[in-house]
Amino acid sequence: MNDLSPLLPVISSDTNEIQDFFIYTWKEFFDVRTKEEAFLKRKDLQNPENFYKSHNGNFWCLRKDNKIIATIAVHEILFQGEKVGFLRRFFIDKNYRNKGLGSKMLKFIENYSYEKKWKYLMFGVDISMERNKWFYNRNGYEEFIEDIPQELIDDNDTWYLRKKLWNN
Repeated sequence: MNDLSPLLPVISSDTNEIQDFFIYTWKEFFDVRTKEEAFLKRKDLQNPENFYKSHNGNFWCLRKDNKIIATIAVHEILFQGEKVGFLRRFFIDKNYRNKGLGSKMLKFIENYSYEKKWKYLMFGVDISMERNKWFYNRNGYEEFIEDIPQELIDDNDTWYLRKKLWNN
C-alpha cells in the first residue's frame, strides 16, 4: 500500500460489510458474541455514512481486492468551547499491520482535521491495546486524564489521547 488513493468515504450500502469487518477485527481483542450485541450500543455503526456526515465528519474504508482491509472515522465534538475532532473506528486487518499503513491513515485524518480547523484530534484507546498506545505516542499523541469530553468516555479501562493541531 504505497498510497491512500483507494481510501474512500463509506456509503450506506457498505454498512453490512463494515459491520462484518468490525466483528472480524474485534474478535481479536474483545469478547464479541453476536452482531446484534456488538452494534446495539454503537449507533455510529448502524448507519455510518449518515452518522458521521451529520456530525461534521466522515468515515472511510480502504479496500484491497474489493475487500475492506482498514477503516478510519472522525467527527466533530465540542471541548471547552472549541471544536475538536473525535477519532473513531481506526482498525486495520491484522494481515496489513506493521507496513506503514496506520501512519499514513493517521496523517490523512490529521490533515482532514487540520482543514476543519479543529484544535485537537482526540480519542480513547482500550488499555488492552498497549501496542496501539505506543503507536499513537510515537506519532505525537499525549495521554490526558482531566477534562475528558463526555463523548470519549467509554469505560474505566481506557487511555485518553490527544494531539494539538491548531495553536489558536
